[in-house]
Amino acid sequence: IPLMFENSTVFGLIIRIVVELILLSVFTFLYYNILGNFHDWKLSSYFEFLFNISAIAIIPFSMALLFSNYQNTKRTVQLLELQPKFELTDTYVNLQSNNGKEHITLRLSNLRYIEAMDNYVLVYHLDKDILKKQILRTTMKDIENSLKSQSVIRCHRSFIVNMNVVEKVKRLGHQMELYLPQVTSPIPVSRSFLSEIETILDVRHK
Repeated sequence: IPLMFENSTVFGLIIRIVVELILLSVFTFLYYNILGNFHDWKLSSYFEFLFNISAIAIIPFSMALLFSNYQNTKRTVQLLELQPKFELTDTYVNLQSNNGKEHITLRLSNLRYIEAMDNYVLVYHLDKDILKKQILRTTMKDIENSLKSQSVIRCHRSFIVNMNVVEKVKRLGHQMELYLPQVTSPIPVSRSFLSEIETILDVRHK
């Protein structure tokens, strides 16, 4: 019985049920009269058989329908679970070492700043809301070229900052400091990059 419910429209399902009930009542009526030597071979008797069988069949048909719906829902859930899970759209950055053997891929929204350290750079980023740092053997110039982002820019000889996450700016004369969430120390802005940073801040606050 459950097979009759698969891939059926409502109208098609009704037709199938009616046909099943008619056939079932016909065969039952014939079998009953064959055994009784056709002692009740009347149309009114057949309609009584049809009514009684339909009333009895409500329970198995309902159970079959519920079982079929359960199976279809289960299959749908299983198919959804097999689909690749995509995260909400976000920009990712990929930073590589000079030899290309080491790389860091992270969300732009998690990147805080990058600091130069001799022949290496320290990449400060959030991982589950905890500030972490990773080291890469590369130069600040190479990092700038690989990022190619208007929001992640050089603000100092030793610092590259993600301007998207700056939450506070402190200005003292010709000096400026940028404050980032989860970062305890402010990021300095040198005079050579001051005008560029001011332009970005002015555009974003208009």
